[in-house]
Amino acid sequence: MQRQQIQLPSEQRAAVAVYTSNVGESKPAARQQRLPEDDLRFVREIFTAARSGPAIVAASEYAWLAGVRPGMPLAEARSMSVPVRNSHRNYRQRNSQTPAVPTQETQFFEWSPAADRAALIEVAEATRRFAPIVGLDETAVPDSLMLDISGCGMLFGGESSLAEQLVKRLNARGLLCSAVVSDSVASAWAFAHPRGHALMTDQHISAQRNSPQGAKKRQPSEASSNWETPVVIIPPGQAKAWLQPLPIAAARIPHADIQTLSQLGILTLKQLFGLPTEDLPSRLSAKAILRLHQISGIDDEFITAIPEPNPVAAMWTSEFPATNRDEVRQVVAHLIEEIAEQLQRRSVGAVRISCLLKRESGDSLSLIGDVVKPLQSGAELFEILNIRLDALKIDQPVMSAHMTATVASLPVARQKDLFNAVEHINPAEELAVVLNRLTNRLGKAAVLTATPQNDPVPENSIQLRPIVDEGTASNSSRVTEQRIQNLVTPDNTTADKAASVNRPLCLLSKPHLIASGSSSPLTSNFTWNGQTHSTAASQGPERIQTQWWHDTAIHRDYYRVTTNHGSEFWIFQELNSSQWFLHGVFE
Repeated sequence: MQRQQIQLPSEQRAAVAVYTSNVGESKPAARQQRLPEDDLRFVREIFTAARSGPAIVAASEYAWLAGVRPGMPLAEARSMSVPVRNSHRNYRQRNSQTPAVPTQETQFFEWSPAADRAALIEVAEATRRFAPIVGLDETAVPDSLMLDISGCGMLFGGESSLAEQLVKRLNARGLLCSAVVSDSVASAWAFAHPRGHALMTDQHISAQRNSPQGAKKRQPSEASSNWETPVVIIPPGQAKAWLQPLPIAAARIPHADIQTLSQLGILTLKQLFGLPTEDLPSRLSAKAILRLHQISGIDDEFITAIPEPNPVAAMWTSEFPATNRDEVRQVVAHLIEEIAEQLQRRSVGAVRISCLLKRESGDSLSLIGDVVKPLQSGAELFEILNIRLDALKIDQPVMSAHMTATVASLPVARQKDLFNAVEHINPAEELAVVLNRLTNRLGKAAVLTATPQNDPVPENSIQLRPIVDEGTASNSSRVTEQRIQNLVTPDNTTADKAASVNRPLCLLSKPHLIASGSSSPLTSNFTWNGQTHSTAASQGPERIQTQWWHDTAIHRDYYRVTTNHGSEFWIFQELNSSQWFLHGVFE
């Protein structure tokens, strides 16, 4: 991850300030230059003067000496920018280390965030050789690049060497930057921005300079200065422990939530991590909760890749259109061969294949196949698209086809056993092949995995979630690969704990009412699924109840009953209403 600091031209280094555009301007040309809504909201939260008109968002060291401060209204800053030579001369005599103050007035430039984003994307193209996935950080007014270097470190002599070469490459372009290598996007951003966003940092430093002891407070805190190095490598699994001394602004939470936490005395991430999670939604915004979950490792965060200028693509067109499914299948197979050749030449794998089929009427059919793990094999890629092609309705001739591949780095290669036909088989790879077929035939949302939850209520004790995320395919491949690895190597302690609980494997999604009032299925018949059952034996009760602070209190007594037909059911009595429900079936 890189945080860029673009140097100003030498003739503009004297005294420079940047201000926002006039938010009340209604001319079309001015509207094109206005900030995006998220960027504008972010700037207004930090600089209250920007809510009513143009305001200063950044000022150079020389502009600060001339009286310009971030957050000032533009009119006030212009009036304060007239140099006073005598006072500055006396100031230099008292402190010879202070840079000389220019004799000309401060130069003001209108802020163009669109140009900044374009410049950042241009810088991203210089980093393509280091990572297959490059994107901007998911914040308003982005100032960083996010790179997914999973599996790429070995190509550069290690991740540390990769980061050093990357920094040197950007320094050669006239950029001052730092690189942070971590196992999550949120922690990488935090270590690269120990005091929060660049605009928030400018405001923080400005406030320190205005204080009576500003000269002593110009340096950041010790916890923040530890990360002011060109390259920082965070060992895997240790990010959360290293994050604790950082200020809460490093978590990318909204500015309003930072102010709320500061009023409560929460200033560091260690204090924030120590708060009870069930109480946070009542205090913080939903975005702040999401950021906290991401930096804590509870939720995954993906990188939205910048489209490549030279993507892996292939095209077919002919005077003789493909008139049926078999002919379209031949066209797809031909394009897949070209795609596979490009993938092997670039040493990357495909995680998504998109094919646009243009029909005789002028409209197009979309054919998309997702891959769980990056692939280079043309045969396997064709099998995935062939599954999608079988469900495609082709009722018109296809005039042309355009195919593109979303790429990602290949998994680390491993040595196979030459003398054993079974030992070299990797269960994760075998499962990935099955998931490729299932997700493309049934959809990602239909292929689920069960995750245990720490909840006493049986219907909430298991969470079903898709194995393959619905996010960008290139971003979710690494997370999906980890989930597959967890499935083929389950945690024995979790399995043993689940086996020791006397619970049915088949649990109804909603408890079924079988008796109410004074009648009890323990002593009388009950009907379920069109059949009458009579209880022959029962075990229990097992009381399950929730704490008083939950929205809906649960008070149940569960019984395991055996019927005269030999079937075993899991039933409970709701103590609040005295009703009986069937909740599970033992098989």
